[in-house]
Amino acid sequence: MVRQHCKLGGLAAIYENGFITISKGEWKLRIEKAVNVPLTYGGKAVFNIQNVLPAVLAAYVQGVKVEELREALATFVPSAAQTPGRLNLFQIKKFRRWITPTTRTGSRPSETS
Repeated sequence: MVRQHCKLGGLAAIYENGFITISKGEWKLRIEKAVNVPLTYGGKAVFNIQNVLPAVLAAYVQGVKVEELREALATFVPSAAQTPGRLNLFQIKKFRRWITPTTRTGSRPSETS
């Protein structure tokens, strides 16, 4: 469906060959390798690659320069301070753990009673 959309002249953000890519027809613009985007945890957090695609496309169509997109992707580093409760990676001695708090009433600790 996305390929057909692009062949008909539509614009899309796709994940292809390890790259976050803007595509239109046969034209492709490689924005950044997913492994270089901290939010994707080295390309392992596929759902965050999926989250980045529409954000990149929305910024691109609003005229944000490719260099600015790359800088934003490279400098948005997930952490307990930057993205609290949203898949945070903690290093405790030799162990690394991803932690996402869950509750019965909502996905954020602030939504609990």
